[in-house]
Amino acid sequence: VFRYSRELESEADAFGLKLLVERNYPPEAAGEGWSQLIEEFKASARARNMQYVEGKSAVSTHPPPSDRMRDLTQTAEHYRMRASGDRQFDARRRRYLDAIRGLRPRLIEEQVKLNDPGASLYLLDSLAQDGWDGLLRYYEGEVYRMRNALGDADRAREAYALAVTLPDAPPEAYRAHGYAMLRSGSHQEGKAALRRYLELAPGASDAAMIEF
Repeated sequence: VFRYSRELESEADAFGLKLLVERNYPPEAAGEGWSQLIEEFKASARARNMQYVEGKSAVSTHPPPSDRMRDLTQTAEHYRMRASGDRQFDARRRRYLDAIRGLRPRLIEEQVKLNDPGASLYLLDSLAQDGWDGLLRYYEGEVYRMRNALGDADRAREAYALAVTLPDAPPEAYRAHGYAMLRSGSHQEGKAALRRYLELAPGASDAAMIEF
């Protein structure tokens, strides 16, 4: 039963890749997804001073991630070889980013709340392939703040300071920057950042406390 389930999973991967190609997405995308997941697992393990060991339980109904990545990569090479010379694959990355723009802050916040700093920092670096923005810098600071290892207070403060220099920084970045500046003794800069937070989020639940 388990072997049959694994075979079905592999067939599902192959079918999904076929659909990608039919819709003109790059065939390599499927294998790259698994590659990134594996690197995320490794980053998480390194941050915990553990060795990444791929699950190969005898009762697992799923092929190991490395096997799925290898199979999909090899199949992608087959599709590339069969593609005509003038065929242009398109990942439609910008279209995807536009589609998830409203969900992105919540998705990143949920990741950071998992308190898995290795995985979170890896994912933030991956998301920043097109350049760091205010949202990513803010959550980078949040990862360091929550981890609270040696030197993380300085790393968080630097990330918050970078976040508020960017036009798309969320209001919370100004609050975090303000508190970080107050703790470091930069009272004027800290108060200015908190005032900016109140301007951007006047209805915030902590507005009265911050005004006080």
